[in-house]
Amino acid sequence: MLQQLYEKGIKQIIPPQNNAVASKKKHPFLGQRDTAIDRIKEIGRKKWKIEAGYHKRSLSETGMFRFKTIHGGNLCSRTKENQVTEAKIKCRVLNLFIKQAKPNSYKVA
Repeated sequence: MLQQLYEKGIKQIIPPQNNAVASKKKHPFLGQRDTAIDRIKEIGRKKWKIEAGYHKRSLSETGMFRFKTIHGGNLCSRTKENQVTEAKIKCRVLNLFIKQAKPNSYKVA
């Protein structure tokens, strides 16, 4: 499976385990993982996540978790056009929920 993803040009942004070591066999599809391990050793895990764009992935997963928790994982509409409209309405409702629950913060001094 990793070989197929590598051939499709998919970039790995999943951080390797804390105790991960570079692979002994130099398979091309493990190159990104080995590079990530070396880079984490150089700059640290937190900076690597920012560099690799991992936080964007994490934020999108959190957003989908919120959406599915509040609205469920299914759409009620049958046609594609109505499903798009339904999803937009649900996203708008979710944004209103978040806006009401989020405190207003201001810089002091």
